[in-house]
Amino acid sequence: MSAVVFGNYSEGVPTVADVPVFVPTLPSPFSKIGDMLTRSRRPVSMLLIAGVAPRDARQGDANSGRRNGHRPQFSDTSLGLRFLFAQTVTGVIYRPIVGFTRGSMADIEIRKQLAEFLDSHHAHVSVDQAVKSIPLKLRGAVPAGFAHSVWQIVEHIRIAQADILDFCVSRSYREKKWPDAYWPKTSSPANADAWNGSLAAIRRDRKALKRLALDSGVDLLAKVPNGSGQTFLRELLLVADHSAYHVAQIVDIRRALGIWQP
Repeated sequence: MSAVVFGNYSEGVPTVADVPVFVPTLPSPFSKIGDMLTRSRRPVSMLLIAGVAPRDARQGDANSGRRNGHRPQFSDTSLGLRFLFAQTVTGVIYRPIVGFTRGSMADIEIRKQLAEFLDSHHAHVSVDQAVKSIPLKLRGAVPAGFAHSVWQIVEHIRIAQADILDFCVSRSYREKKWPDAYWPKTSSPANADAWNGSLAAIRRDRKALKRLALDSGVDLLAKVPNGSGQTFLRELLLVADHSAYHVAQIVDIRRALGIWQP
């Protein structure tokens, strides 16, 4: 069995900054893989997760990526079997698992965690908590030293989230002009209905994104057809990251207005 190391390369010798990461190349026939990979019973000092074998390794050239000085390319769908591997005190052993194939228990749990992450409430307040009980007259107020009102940020969150959702699922997606198309024209909502409608749309699209994360038929590491290399996982994490950034801004604006009570 051969192994491909991915990391930094120096004069043909594979090196990594901290812990060596190995991706095994599957031998043939597959019937003996269990015996080959689980024979060692040495004590485990560290557990790491690896992806599937590189394409160049599966094509019979385990050293092509190393010779060319490039990082091996991986495919999430071309090989279902993933590997949990352990670094031991005397070397590296490999143990095959089915945990990271789509639809497996591990895959389901990762998707659940990702969907919860989209709610953005574990390490900070959520969007809903950040905008709760803001008086109508202060929703468009811009404190001294700030660039936006709470309304502008709420609308920006809505527009950007809807755009990412559309980017992921729509066959007729059209890229918006940045930054003009991502911000409202006015600092205040037209009325209470506009405010409530924006928040309702944020909740609705967030639910749709959570369904996308939980859908085992969606390969999270696959490239979004509308994009230029972005994966579904990247877009879902982007939504959570973007919302968290602007939620912090809302909290700061409310503090400046004297209406924040954590």
